[in-house]
Amino acid sequence: MSVRRINLSADFWGSVKEHVLELLTGDILQSGVAVVRPGERYPPQGFSSHPESDELSFMISGTLRFCTDKEELVLKPGDLLLNPKGTPHYIENVGNEEARVLWVLAPKIKL
Repeated sequence: MSVRRINLSADFWGSVKEHVLELLTGDILQSGVAVVRPGERYPPQGFSSHPESDELSFMISGTLRFCTDKEELVLKPGDLLLNPKGTPHYIENVGNEEARVLWVLAPKIKL
């Protein structure tokens, strides 16, 4: 496997059309970005869970509410979140601007 690089400049974000986009994947981890528009919730109903994978998320812009079945956090730019494997969760954009998140999952999952 060779070294790879992606630049997350303003030009990059303008090209993101999907809610979740995988960027780089290694043998045991994968990374990507999520874009959540104001008022959007993901998943739209219920919870998401990664039974075998820990998730690390870094807030780049916007404001998200991160909810589990036990707690709720408001995430803002600069926040780094560790979501342990198996934790039921959802995110909701509670701000007035697009929320942009860089995420890493290990071990990787099938999207």
